[in-house]
Amino acid sequence: DPAAAIVGRRFGRLRLFNGRTLEGSLTFLAVGALVSWLWLISVWSLSLMYAWKMALLGSLFGCIAELFSRRIDDNLSIPVASAVGVLVALAFWI
Repeated sequence: DPAAAIVGRRFGRLRLFNGRTLEGSLTFLAVGALVSWLWLISVWSLSLMYAWKMALLGSLFGCIAELFSRRIDDNLSIPVASAVGVLVALAFWI
């Protein structure tokens, strides 16, 4: 979330919803997926591809929640949406 804010404010050109930018949202997705992937392979010892699918879906759901969060605090909506994304990944890849 902080990386998305920094990139979005500094380099953001294409506005999306609620003052968010495409550049910030893509940064959120990339940083979230990368950090989650590294954590999943190092702590949980998951296979590289399986961990990547889970990390990418969790980050994608979190990115969408961050994009549309307005009334609900994004410190609640992002983790909940990311958890739903991981549950979707588990439902389809186990």
